Amino acid sequence: MAVQEGTLEIETKSGPMRCYLALPERKDPAPGVIVAQEVFGVNHAIQEAALRLARAGYVALAPELFHRSAAPGQTFPYDFTVVQPHFAQLTNELVLEDLTAARDALAGHPRVRKDKLGVVGFCAGGFAAWLAAGKLGLQAAAPFYAGGLVRLRPGLKLQPPVAQAPTCPTLCFFGGKDQSIPPGDIAAIGEALSRAPEGSEVAVYPEAAHAFANADRPANYHHDSAEAAWTRTLAFLGAHLG
Repeated sequence: MAVQEGTLEIETKSGPMRCYLALPERKDPAPGVIVAQEVFGVNHAIQEAALRLARAGYVALAPELFHRSAAPGQTFPYDFTVVQPHFAQLTNELVLEDLTAARDALAGHPRVRKDKLGVVGFCAGGFAAWLAAGKLGLQAAAPFYAGGLVRLRPGLKLQPPVAQAPTCPTLCFFGGKDQSIPPGDIAAIGEALSRAPEGSEVAVYPEAAHAFANADRPANYHHDSAEAAWTRTLAFLGAHLG
């Protein structure tokens, strides 16, 4: 299915924020999905995730969450020490500010059904997706390997939000070999999802490590787990967004 891609600048309380926008071939109003980035920016991998959603019939919007400290369109190498100064500035409130602006931009877009909105996020974006699932009145959320939900991470201002259960159906993906998110954390997330709306659950892929869905990180990528997770994601979004 042919899609269109481009950029969209939207306003936040902290100033303008550039987003990557992917539009489906369909011309009738479609569900909208926020795509929340890994810490390395709205890079090729995040754009590919947005394009995958657009090919499935969704309007996908990926906001640049480091817009306060990084240049528009700036991405980072897969080296956490390089991105740490930007990541360390984020708070839960600032992440929600940005995702609220992204939600409102989707809801106001002429190609989007404002009553059918969701979020998909990866790593730090999975953390963001969890926040959005509890606060933004969305209809579905699919966080991939969301870190920091249960335990405070040194050097960051982000506060663990696991006590705030999502208010929309939420499907969380984890890798069984992810050393940064141990089984105890996954169990705590599963317990929180038991208090979320019907359809919420945890999916663990035993052979996968962290960032298993990112094909641009060969040491982390696990093809079978990634494809299985994407298949479940699209079925999940189809069930709750149409």
